[in-house]
Amino acid sequence: MMYRMRRRNPLYHAMSEMFDDDVFRRGPRWMAEQFARPLPVDVYETEDAMVIEAALPGFDPDAVDITINRNVVTIKATGDETEDENRTYHLRERVAASFERQIELPVQIDAAAAEAVFKNGILILTLPKAEETRPKRINIKTA
Repeated sequence: MMYRMRRRNPLYHAMSEMFDDDVFRRGPRWMAEQFARPLPVDVYETEDAMVIEAALPGFDPDAVDITINRNVVTIKATGDETEDENRTYHLRERVAASFERQIELPVQIDAAAAEAVFKNGILILTLPKAEETRPKRINIKTA
């Protein structure tokens, strides 16, 4: 008896992977991954400071805790999940969760001069660079 070995069709494999992608299939796995994502942030540098912008929609500023240890910033946000027995949810995507994110900055910062502002659900954290890490301009004297 002769057995035929089945070769893997590369086109079939590529199409199968593409349609298995979350872009085409939304379901419980996709929802779980969305809520498991860490706190989304933008980190950028100016001449004098490092700036962190963190998206915290629906969070109360009093529920956000920011700590700085050397050049590592930790942002914790605690959500308030209250259940109302008088409600019957048909769709519930806004889950109040707790997040924690640690961000290691590439330069030393002056933690004592840090400022935090909460605007439209965005936490804007401005962290001035330590004096020794700021660029120095040297004036040239003429003889």
